[in-house]
Amino acid sequence: MFSAQLRKRGGSISLLLAALLSPLAVHAQDTMGAMPKTGDIAEDFASMMQMHHQQAVEMAKMELANGKFAEVKAMARKIIADQQNEIAQFDKWLAAHKWELAPSAFGCLEIDFRWTD
Repeated sequence: MFSAQLRKRGGSISLLLAALLSPLAVHAQDTMGAMPKTGDIAEDFASMMQMHHQQAVEMAKMELANGKFAEVKAMARKIIADQQNEIAQFDKWLAAHKWELAPSAFGCLEIDFRWTD
């Protein structure tokens, strides 16, 4: 819809913008929204940011493969390196805090320690 409006006004649309407006991009947004939430703010943030950064890496790779401008390609290379580094940081943090984030085995168990006669 947006690309048709842009063309009607005499504009052009880049391959990257076309890809962002494609059903694949919509699927990526739906995937992130559909991610199961744990209820732990830190874990959910880290997991969703990992996916967000991975999507940025994929878009930057599309720019490298199809882009025309050296300056934009340089930004794409930087984005790939930076985002992969941040994904690794989130992986490391999630692994280091896994025991804190895992639901307790006793979370839904009520124990009554009162003595009865």
